[in-house]
Amino acid sequence: MPDGRQREVFFESKKEHDDKVTALTEAGVSFEVEMLSTGEVSLTAEYEDLDEENITLAHEICSNGPEVTAAVETLIKEAYTSLKNI
Repeated sequence: MPDGRQREVFFESKKEHDDKVTALTEAGVSFEVEMLSTGEVSLTAEYEDLDEENITLAHEICSNGPEVTAAVETLIKEAYTSLKNI
């Protein structure tokens, strides 16, 4: 369950997403993962624009389990598409 502590987490994505993840991180996109009190996981990809406003590029909520892998893949694809459209 959530405990309010922040810590770095890492994920491995499929090789097919490497170019997208590299483009996102080089553009300054940050990824956040939060455990919700419901037991679900919230995944967010955010970008700080030139006005220093945070823009949510993609957001996924899923069960905390094997579903996280698919949600991360969807998050990467949606964030990449959103960033290209800015």
